[in-house]
Amino acid sequence: MKGILWLLLLFSTAVGFALAAMHHSGYVVMVYPPWRVEMALSFFIVLLLAGLGIFYLLVRLAIGTLNLPATVRAYHTRRHEENNRQLLETALIAWFEQRYGKAEKTAAELLEQPHAPPLAGLIAALSAHQLKAWDRRDAYLAELDHPDSPWAQPAAITRASLWTEQRRFSEALAEIQRLRRADKRNPTLIWSELKLQQQLKNWQAVLDLSRELGEKDSSNTLMLQQFRRQAIAEHIRSLADQTEAARNQWKRLPQEERIHPDIVAATVQALLDAGNCVLARELLDAALEQHWDSHLAALYGSCGATDPVPLLEKIENWLKQHPQDAGLLRALGELCLDAQLWGKAEQYLKQSLALTETAATREALAQLEEKLGRPQAACEHYREALRLRREALKV
Repeated sequence: MKGILWLLLLFSTAVGFALAAMHHSGYVVMVYPPWRVEMALSFFIVLLLAGLGIFYLLVRLAIGTLNLPATVRAYHTRRHEENNRQLLETALIAWFEQRYGKAEKTAAELLEQPHAPPLAGLIAALSAHQLKAWDRRDAYLAELDHPDSPWAQPAAITRASLWTEQRRFSEALAEIQRLRRADKRNPTLIWSELKLQQQLKNWQAVLDLSRELGEKDSSNTLMLQQFRRQAIAEHIRSLADQTEAARNQWKRLPQEERIHPDIVAATVQALLDAGNCVLARELLDAALEQHWDSHLAALYGSCGATDPVPLLEKIENWLKQHPQDAGLLRALGELCLDAQLWGKAEQYLKQSLALTETAATREALAQLEEKLGRPQAACEHYREALRLRREALKV
């Protein structure tokens, strides 16, 4: 349709020009002694327009001839770019299809081409990692380690991530710390270092990093609390055989952490596992004085003493203030079990079970039944404890 309109416009112009020429008898005279040329004005206009058109075409031809090398180079560049794009697309499709051999081969072929995109190096490295070709993987990543390249940091982060998968935590940590020296305020790098320090069990570093990250990233507060809780518990556990050092470390914590039930519970459990019941009872007493918590009270059942009578009297006094506390009743039952007070142990444990059914209470009752020579009843309690633990895992 557009071509037809242009054709109509051309014919209309020609007809209009012809009609105009018929009503004008003007002429043009050009004199260059001894020659004289005389022609109609309309014919002169036609010749002038034709000459201008021919001149324009000659100029375009000359410019095109001069630009021919650049045009050829641009053509070859476009061909290379198109070829590179197709190779990159093939490598990516193979990677996502988990055809790692083909992905690495295609990416390696792409890297041999001029103007190869650095992304091909990352695809080749990731594919070689999946094929357990560690040397090839490191060689691909090393090609991206130019200081001025914007791909140097992605390559380093990828290297640290792949080393972490290999459980080469020390090397991955050194790489992340190198990046952090250049970019200290990057929350992603802090998270990476935090997880690596946790794997290496550097609990003091985990505490410091979690505090630093809490000031910069408020979107993962719950996860940070879990990291910090574990770090506190494990750090105190490492000092469990040095009671005074562990106590001083605990006192250096902020007040809100020293009375937080989850942190206290994790730390007390770590101390109990390490056999430091004295400090565990001390932390429980301090926390329960500030805020009563049934879960913390239940941990008293694992804090046995050489002379259990004073401890039993103390907890029985607490029971007067909290008569319906299932955790406290279970603790009393477990302590009576340790003191071989079978009747009281059975009484307290059954009262606790009537209030709240837990796997720990069932297991304590099973131990009591074994002591009393009732294996069938013990098996029943063990079976119920196992059921409760399975249900807890599903949740």
